[in-house]
Amino acid sequence: MGKYCFISPLKLPLVLLNLAVFFTAALVAALFGSVHAEDLKPELVWQRSTEEPGKVVQETSIGSKVNEALNLPLDPNQVVFDNGVYNSNANGSSIPSHISYASWRQYSSNGASCGPIFDLRHFQAKFNLGNHIDISKIENFILRSPYYPGNTFPINDNAYIYLNGNEISKLGTSYGAANLGFNGTAPYANETDGWFANGNLGLIPVQFLKHGENVIDIVAGEWCLWGGMGKLELVLEIDGPIPPPQPDPVIIVPGIVASFNWEVLGDFVDFTDANWSWSPGAENAWKDFQRSLELAGLVENQDYFVAFYDWRKTNDWTTSTDFQPQDYLRAKIDEAKAKNPQAQKVDIIAHSFGGIVARSYIQSPFYRNDIDQLITIGTPHQGSAFSYYTWEGGVAPPTWDLITRIALEGYAKYLEAKHNKDRFDIVHQFIKSIKDLLPINYNFLYRQEDGSEINWLAMTEINTFLKDVLTANNAVELIVGKGVQLINVASQTEQTWRQIEVVPYQEAFGKFWKDGKPTDNHLDEAGDRTVLYSSAVLPGAQVIEADGDHSAIIKNVSEEIFAELEIPYQEPAESTPIIERIFGIFGGSPIEIEVRDPSGNLVGESTQDPETGFIILLVENPLDDIYQITVNGTDNGTYHLTLLWADEDSTLETEISGFSTAGSQTTYEIDLSDQDNILDFTRSDTIDSLIENVQTAYSLGLIKNKGLKTSLQNTAKNNLPAFINHLQAQRGKGVEEKAVNIFIEIANYLIKNF
Repeated sequence: MGKYCFISPLKLPLVLLNLAVFFTAALVAALFGSVHAEDLKPELVWQRSTEEPGKVVQETSIGSKVNEALNLPLDPNQVVFDNGVYNSNANGSSIPSHISYASWRQYSSNGASCGPIFDLRHFQAKFNLGNHIDISKIENFILRSPYYPGNTFPINDNAYIYLNGNEISKLGTSYGAANLGFNGTAPYANETDGWFANGNLGLIPVQFLKHGENVIDIVAGEWCLWGGMGKLELVLEIDGPIPPPQPDPVIIVPGIVASFNWEVLGDFVDFTDANWSWSPGAENAWKDFQRSLELAGLVENQDYFVAFYDWRKTNDWTTSTDFQPQDYLRAKIDEAKAKNPQAQKVDIIAHSFGGIVARSYIQSPFYRNDIDQLITIGTPHQGSAFSYYTWEGGVAPPTWDLITRIALEGYAKYLEAKHNKDRFDIVHQFIKSIKDLLPINYNFLYRQEDGSEINWLAMTEINTFLKDVLTANNAVELIVGKGVQLINVASQTEQTWRQIEVVPYQEAFGKFWKDGKPTDNHLDEAGDRTVLYSSAVLPGAQVIEADGDHSAIIKNVSEEIFAELEIPYQEPAESTPIIERIFGIFGGSPIEIEVRDPSGNLVGESTQDPETGFIILLVENPLDDIYQITVNGTDNGTYHLTLLWADEDSTLETEISGFSTAGSQTTYEIDLSDQDNILDFTRSDTIDSLIENVQTAYSLGLIKNKGLKTSLQNTAKNNLPAFINHLQAQRGKGVEEKAVNIFIEIANYLIKNF
């Protein structure tokens, strides 16, 4: 009733009767216990309407405008249990510090007495009831304080309670509530000035329960100067044992570049959740984890799922109207729940950038209360210094994890070939997500000249998404407040770049390196070699410590993750080898590519854009030996390939070009045993094949007239240096530029080797 409360002499017998009933019930419960078999306490996720003048419903008779108050919008930014923000705190010294409650004041009060205008506001709690619960065996529906004995429902003044849109009770000072003592004299419930009701609502609410999501709406208000409601828990008393719930479906959210779909990544469609797969090599880090899921009886696309997504797009829902990574995650959650009707929520295991995707969904206004656990593994919650290389320089970071580095390089080459743009424009136009990975909250660049740090807030390029939208400082409170259990997995066993030394911007850099060009120097800190430990752990989060680098930690911490998921863990009999080296081929046109190892076996994972013919082919952990590359022509045309070799610390590449016709075959051999000359190769071209290529170029229109074609063929047959000079004289005139370059590449090889 607020600070100025009194008990009418007419109500005193009723109050004393309520007290007697309450204490008798409490004594019986204490002495004899409960007669029901088990209590079920579903988790409640709370929200309330805005608590300020003009944001409440006002009425002149008690309970007359409850329906209007039910329509008050919920405010996700309003703290539900504010612990006394909106009352006079008259009893503050009598309220233990661990007690949580909602408070409010009467905006319509005349400042001296109760009424005559009353305020109402709206509270809402959502909870899930699994299919494993037999609703017919629920005997009592109880809303009570977790801090006090019995079924205490602290309320001052009134609460109108609805379950799934149906009124189930009215509690409060106008409906028979009792009082334990005013002005801090009560043994408990001083947050409501000693007022309380019986929260056991019996069987009436049970008829309105349903499997899946349930909604409790409470309209609460007062007619004196201030009021409040204690924090409540829901207890369902059930006759008989409660069967164990079935595990939630598990959704894996991989890191950046790990998802592949030519339709989307080739910009042929804006969005599709079909035909996605792992990028070549990307599944390696997850194979053992997936095998352990299957050893536990889980089936892919039934019990566990992989949420592939368009990793190029920003997650910033405040600035972009494009389809975003979180749209793909929502679609996968819908699929998982549709295939598991008993499940109301899913568990998310997210690696690296996948953790940013999952957080973006949970912390956005579009979240639908459908995630139970979020476990992030090596997620750069506060960014990663390596992304600076790509965002400002257009290059793959030098020591990013191997698969990510090579896959990003291959995709960038595809975009270059398709759009004829430089790397800066490619990244800024087509891979905007890289900016979402720039570090925040510390100075990650320092000047070569004097070692002074560059203020990250004064840089040309700033990660405004992590800085202003998906902030790390209150993330745990926001996520846990939405009913999601959050766990961060992080490693601090590897030296990881924290700060990068740079030289100042020069005009020669053009659009690149506006905030400084990196040198070879850097300062390190503990992490997983890609993400700092301090970035992978959100302030206040539960942490699982892991060993290993950015990719290895998935495998190394699998047993601990399975324990959190309550899934029995079994290690696969054969472990997937770690990728330490990669040989890659990028490029194409009207060709197909085969790679054979020294024993003649076909090797490599590949994917080819059906529209442009661009190929990405990766060979994991190649031997130190000779590999054979066969280029099979499928039509008349030219091809341009990048051959790349990379390990943890370095990347080497070279390029080869040629002509193709339907049925043509050109063979290259590359020796991967000599790392000083790793990209030297031999090719099967001969003088005769060169002359045939001149004919192919003419048929493609790359040589303008027949006479020039014949002249070039004759010169090639007799004098290769003269052939090169002849081509140079015709560059861009009688012979197209790209044809000249291919012919000169082949001719120089023949001059050198024959």
